[in-house]
This record gives sequence, C-alpha cells and structure tokens, in this order.
Amino acid sequence: MKKKSLVEVLREKLSSLPKRRRSIALFILENWEEIPLMSIKDVSELTGISPATISRMFKQLGFKGFPHLKKLIKEELNLKKESLPKAFEETTTKGNKKILVKIARQDIKNLSELLLKTDRKKLKKALQMIKKARRIYTLGIGSNSIFSHIASYLLNQIEKDTLCINDWEIPLEERVASLGKNDLLIVCCFKPYNLYTLDIAELAFKNDVELLLITDSDYSPLSRFSTLTLTVPSHKILFPNSFSAFSVLFNAIATELAFSKKNLLVSEKRKKDRMLRKFYFEA
Repeated sequence: MKKKSLVEVLREKLSSLPKRRRSIALFILENWEEIPLMSIKDVSELTGISPATISRMFKQLGFKGFPHLKKLIKEELNLKKESLPKAFEETTTKGNKKILVKIARQDIKNLSELLLKTDRKKLKKALQMIKKARRIYTLGIGSNSIFSHIASYLLNQIEKDTLCINDWEIPLEERVASLGKNDLLIVCCFKPYNLYTLDIAELAFKNDVELLLITDSDYSPLSRFSTLTLTVPSHKILFPNSFSAFSVLFNAIATELAFSKKNLLVSEKRKKDRMLRKFYFEA
C-alpha cells in the first residue's frame, strides 16, 4: 500500500482538532512550501498562537516537534541542502545567514501576512473603485515611487487609463487640485510617512476626490483622508521597504479586473503585438 503523504495525514486529522489547533494545521497546509524556511516564532506571529501551543500540537500528532515536521516537509519537497541552488544554501558566515536567504525569508513572511490579513470586503471595494474611475492617478514620493510606478504599469497593461504623477514637472498640488469626482487617486505611502504626501492627500480629500491609500498600517496618518485603506506588509531587513507583497496584491487586482473584460484585452493585445512586432526579436 502506498504510504500517505504528510499533507494527507494532516488533512485527515483536521476534523478531530479543536478550533485553534485546526487553524495552525490549516496555516501549515496553506503555506506548505514556505514552512521549511520559517521558525516556530514566525508561525506564532502569523497565526497569533503561542509557540508552546504549536509545539504541543505537533507532538500530539505524532511528530517530535515543529523542527521535526519541518525536516519531513523538506524531504517531501526535495529541499535538502545538497539539492538547493548554491545561492540559497543556508550556510553561515561568522554566525550570520547569507543575506539572500534572510531577505527571501522576510519576503515569505510578508506574503504570508498578506494572505492572512487582507480584508476581502476591502479588496472588493478597491476593485469597484478602480473599475468605475474615469481616469486613475498614482502617487508615491521618494522611496514610495516604486510602488506607484508598479501600480500604474499594471493598470495600463489592462487598458485602464492610468498616469503616475510622481515625476511630472507640474507641481503635485496643482495636478491634484484639477482632479474631478470621477477620477481616482491611488496613494502609496509606507514608513517613514512623507509629509508632502500627507498634504496632497488632504487636498484630494477637501476636493472630494476618491483616494485609495495603500500603506503599511490602518493607523497611518494618511488614512483619515482616504476613501479606502488597504494595508500591505513591507517589513524589511535594512532598506528599502520590501515590495514583494505589494506586487502580489496589485497583480491580483489587475488580474481580477482583466478577467472581467478578457475578450477585449485579448483583442487589444493582438493588435498591439502586430504594431510592435518590428521593435522586438526572438532569440
């Protein structure tokens, strides 16, 4: 008889677990490939359940503890150290893990937190705001400019008229003062919060312009001027802010909007491909 996989074993035991312990098992199953790179503290922070409870649960399920579970998952995923690309080996230099591994782990934590904490109702409202807007403007000053450029690029890819106003020669306050009620301003602002961005958000608020704020906390000082606030984890090792979770979120938004007009987008893409063919070549 074929030996059951770890996934099958955990799924079979789900129904018999109390609510809190079931949530731990579900988290493990939903983040299977990332678990080998997480510590028990990471899982605790993302689930809100103490490390002691997590450790106890896995012992009761027949494992020696969380490290034992990680080891077995690695084996099932063929993620033993000797099979990993050299750049991702978890070797140490003077007691510090290689920076690439550190950053990869931090981004995994950001993505896991995004999946756990994103409010679906807020996401649905953001989609409606973007869909109905006549024209969209994105704004991110200084280190936040990369976020506004990503947002603008992805929305233009799905034929949504979007302009990134970061780099315009016209002062931002003049540009924002000219926005109408059918326009949407998407502001990207992560810590440290930019005071000029705060002033621009307040100006948009006073002019009754819808403002979608994408930031790292519901308590951001800009949130009082936004129509809707979406929070995105951007925890970093040093600098700059991580943009992995932001990219995933906005890619999801653009993809969802694209599906609503799939036939039109396919037709437009074919037309563009014919027009731009002479500018590209295939190796």
